[in-house]
Amino acid sequence: MLLYDIDMHDFRIAKDPRFDRLPCIHKGTYADDCIVDRVTQMWPDLIRKAKDGDLNGIQTYVFWNGHEPVQGQYYFEDMYDLVKFIKLVQKDGLYVNLRIGPYVCAEWNFGGFHVCLKYVPGISFRTDNEPFK
Repeated sequence: MLLYDIDMHDFRIAKDPRFDRLPCIHKGTYADDCIVDRVTQMWPDLIRKAKDGDLNGIQTYVFWNGHEPVQGQYYFEDMYDLVKFIKLVQKDGLYVNLRIGPYVCAEWNFGGFHVCLKYVPGISFRTDNEPFK
């Protein structure tokens, strides 16, 4: 889990047993989940409510298939404007936990994987097979 401390302008890595070689600086994060791509107009209100509810962070997915709608063409505007979202969270002094895919589930089309992957010969998703690596 990668956290960005807005006030201290540094990154912190929360311990995950799968990555035991990473440094761990853990302050304790009480985050709420906000799927930013679904509620753009509600961002400020949801962030304030999270803070009022004594949470110190907002967690959200980064949707590959939204940020790269066509292979090689990137999009970070409107509901995919992560910088705008992070700045709004920063304004209220909260942490941001970006859940970077590629797989995100979240009842999202194709799990957030880019649709071009479906045409890769021999691919088996979320496995250790060569085409998926």
